[in-house]
Amino acid sequence: MNQPVAKSSVSFLLVLLFLPLFSFATSMNIGILTEYKITSLLLSPHNGEYYLYGDGQRLMEVKGSTTISCVVSGESVQVKKGSAIIGVYNTVKLAGKDAPNSFNIKPMAPEKPLRVYDHNLEITVINKAFRLINRVNIDYYVAGVVEAENGIKQNFEYYKMKSIICRTYALSNLRRHEAEGYSLCDQVHCQVYKAKNRMNDEIIMAAKASTSMVIVDSELRLITAAFHSNCGGQTLNSE
Repeated sequence: MNQPVAKSSVSFLLVLLFLPLFSFATSMNIGILTEYKITSLLLSPHNGEYYLYGDGQRLMEVKGSTTISCVVSGESVQVKKGSAIIGVYNTVKLAGKDAPNSFNIKPMAPEKPLRVYDHNLEITVINKAFRLINRVNIDYYVAGVVEAENGIKQNFEYYKMKSIICRTYALSNLRRHEAEGYSLCDQVHCQVYKAKNRMNDEIIMAAKASTSMVIVDSELRLITAAFHSNCGGQTLNSE
């Protein structure tokens, strides 16, 4: 008589752990390069083609080897192609034409290494520096976090587990940076998100395989799902 009870308990736990995201967001607004006060940068397509918008107006196609320069101009964004000034705008958006798409972003002032991000970008100026928001599908965001936080040498099931944890944390903290105009930052304050997942294809495969899976408590509320990327070689009891 004990065995059926045990099976029932296991089934109940699985329902709690892997609840479909019927009502949750499928895209995230992530503040990127938030540790820097960037005043000049270069944009170019990494994969696919883009449209460039200024204050809601379509300005041009961005494809192939096209490179766009953005520079802080007062409280606005000056956009240039080569030496030609396209215009000055309050909000600049780089929007992918068709999936899949990703873009290169190269900070020039201060000069930092080029990074690659999936999907779309919004640029505004806050306190004389760029506010950069990556609007990205949640599974691709999760894959970027898992790669940054956990490395590229784990197995597929490990990446699935970490994807579920990262997704749960993200969705339970969607308003953490609401005052700054985005959901989460790219630092340890939220979850480290350095760029798109590029070094191990199993990570994005694991994120997609676990899509819509989150961890909830007995009242079907998202748990906090905090984790560390490195325990320093030892852990302590939670007591």
